[in-house]
Amino acid sequence: MRTWKPMQRDNSSIQTVLDLALSFERSRVLLTACELDLFSVIGAKVKPAAEIAAQLDTDIKATERLLNALVAIGLIEKNNNGYLNSKISLRFFDKTRPEYIGLFKYQNYLWNLWGNLTQSVKLGKPPDIVDIKDMTKEQIKPFIEAINWRSSILAHDVVRLLDLTKVHKLLDLTGGLGNYTIEFLNLKPEIDANLFDYPNIIAFTEDYLKAEGFIKKINLMKGDFRTDDIGTGYDMIFISFAMHHVSIWENIALCNRIYNALNKGGQLIIHDYLIHDDRTSPEYNALLSIEMLVSSKGGDVYTETDYWIMLKESWFEDIQRTDTDFGTALISAKK
Repeated sequence: MRTWKPMQRDNSSIQTVLDLALSFERSRVLLTACELDLFSVIGAKVKPAAEIAAQLDTDIKATERLLNALVAIGLIEKNNNGYLNSKISLRFFDKTRPEYIGLFKYQNYLWNLWGNLTQSVKLGKPPDIVDIKDMTKEQIKPFIEAINWRSSILAHDVVRLLDLTKVHKLLDLTGGLGNYTIEFLNLKPEIDANLFDYPNIIAFTEDYLKAEGFIKKINLMKGDFRTDDIGTGYDMIFISFAMHHVSIWENIALCNRIYNALNKGGQLIIHDYLIHDDRTSPEYNALLSIEMLVSSKGGDVYTETDYWIMLKESWFEDIQRTDTDFGTALISAKK
């Protein structure tokens, strides 16, 4: 006969376990609200549930339940006239605001892939995914929004950690919408700047660079960075947050191709997350490794030693590491 009553003894430890197990509920409520653009619909006004539901084209009763759950977790406030954004929601979740976090729609895409984690652990690979290069325009929009939000925050400071003195021709490999390339040009306007990415991403890059006034200053190149020609004659090749999406063997082959594309004395700069040698920390990077398990074909978060092996296998020398203020690192290597 069991005499231990779990909810009456050691309550703090039990609550910790329950909070961990049930945290997905809060996350799912937030992600659904972001997917619907609920916070943007409310904006800076107070609105009743019926008006919000009408604008979202959702069921009134179900929308009211969602709004009440958002109130419960502190993201929405409620008064006699209806619902309004909290200060933090208005600041970060309203897409019309300058500090909008453009990350959560992509997290909705990842949500479904994380649901395959058990099967991925059994198989050693995701059961079914669409490669980024094969995504449709609508499928890839959340991914582009996420990478652009992140690069817009990091690019200014990261680029200024690099020595561009001897850099005349630059390649931003997997450059996304071009925030890093723009910062390279802001720092050294005379650089011959080139940006390479998948064709379905470059379609968005063109519009972005037109809006930013850089479309005539950057040569855009389309292709698969894992297999296609990336050009030659570069003094620096910069690659950010791409190598963790592919296997270590693909990365060795990529580093070989990058080596051949560089001038003698040229540099490869890898900007990415690094995991400690025991592969259990930092926590974010350990969880990102799981994200790669469910969302990529062979991707992983690599250690500094892993990158040293990749680079040495490709004849690079003078391998150095510089940590950023963002929990990321720059690995530099010379030809």
